[in-house]
Amino acid sequence: MKRRIYNLWAGYWGLIIPLGLKLVLHLFSIGRYGFHRDEFLYLVQGEHLQWGYLEVPPFIALVGRTATAIFGTSLVGIRLFPLAASITVLWLIDRMVRRMGGGNQAALIAGLAFVLSPVFLRTGLLFQPVVFDQLCWTLVAWWVLCLGQEESRKIWICLGVTIGVAVLVKYTIAFYVLALPVSY
Repeated sequence: MKRRIYNLWAGYWGLIIPLGLKLVLHLFSIGRYGFHRDEFLYLVQGEHLQWGYLEVPPFIALVGRTATAIFGTSLVGIRLFPLAASITVLWLIDRMVRRMGGGNQAALIAGLAFVLSPVFLRTGLLFQPVVFDQLCWTLVAWWVLCLGQEESRKIWICLGVTIGVAVLVKYTIAFYVLALPVSY
């Protein structure tokens, strides 16, 4: 057991340190402040599910409905969803760094840059579509990286599904998709 824990630490300390720091920072502040006014909007949209609203596509309303079904109106419970999305972005950053040949030091630098960035700290804390949009953009970047290293039909399908879900999160993914042919 000790050897297994040591192997995990030795192989992934570039991810474990930023992840631990992120959890400490977010869990310390997740319930410290009240709801942001925009969070109320997305939770109310969850009570009236539709295919889209004037402000945003339907994904955030569906997450709001799910969050209130599980946690009620608990501030901490509702904010666990953006925290999970933000942690997934951190994990994807680690995977991308390692896929490009970086080791623990490179993963640590990239992870700390993400965790300590004020913009990502804020979006990972609030129940808003921005953090889910960031997750979709990062996931599209992951699939594009995979396509650059190996051409596979499965990767193209995953990229298409990710872009389809991203359209349901926020319309800004259109700018990213339009820029992909230029950069690829």
